[in-house]
Amino acid sequence: MGIQEKDDELFGDIEELITSSLQDTSAADDEDVLDSLCKSIAKTDSCEALKTQADKGDTTAALQVASWYIANAQNIIDYCHAYKYAKKAAKGGHIEAYYILGQLALYGTGCSKNIPRAIRYLSYFAENVDEKELPNESVLVDAYAKLAEAEASRGNRRRAYEYYMEAQELDKRFDTQLGLLKAEMADTQRGFFFAAVVVATAFLCVCGLLFFFVNYVAKDSAYAKYMPWNEVEQVQTIDRD
Repeated sequence: MGIQEKDDELFGDIEELITSSLQDTSAADDEDVLDSLCKSIAKTDSCEALKTQADKGDTTAALQVASWYIANAQNIIDYCHAYKYAKKAAKGGHIEAYYILGQLALYGTGCSKNIPRAIRYLSYFAENVDEKELPNESVLVDAYAKLAEAEASRGNRRRAYEYYMEAQELDKRFDTQLGLLKAEMADTQRGFFFAAVVVATAFLCVCGLLFFFVNYVAKDSAYAKYMPWNEVEQVQTIDRD
């Protein structure tokens, strides 16, 4: 069973989508693996016949159509179509479709950018894919790397580190990312420790002031007579005696 979505968000405001997608160039450097996978899935030079089958409910054809649009993309509209048909394929249980959807949602290409949704798609793919069905392990490596990137963008460095470790087991080129995240987590821990010390010190100071007030300042305390502002009252008492 695939991921159940409350909202089937496809196109949204197409003009805003096109503008934001063109401005976001971060996806350009990492499309090779996605493009390679889609080229291996798309088995035809024309997708018109496949679109007809997909529109009738053929989810395998829908996966091929989505892949064809990505492999032959000329503009952002092609990615919008890819997202639409990848959704159909995902509902039909095609695991590869979740990898496609995760990539598109991560960068806001063909759909609105949605990091939590991208994480759900990519993690579902990574947890359920059969590596034997993939053309090579670079697809799974890329999925873990994208998950790490997405988690890091949310500030979840520990989870990002875990995903990079998964990728590192398959591909030994993530030493830099792992080192940076490890250093950042160490800095964060030191920051938390320093903040805890400051809070504890402030708490002890407040408790000390309260203790001083109760035991040395209050007029009805045993030490009130030693307070300089109570000298007048003490003198008046002596005079009356």
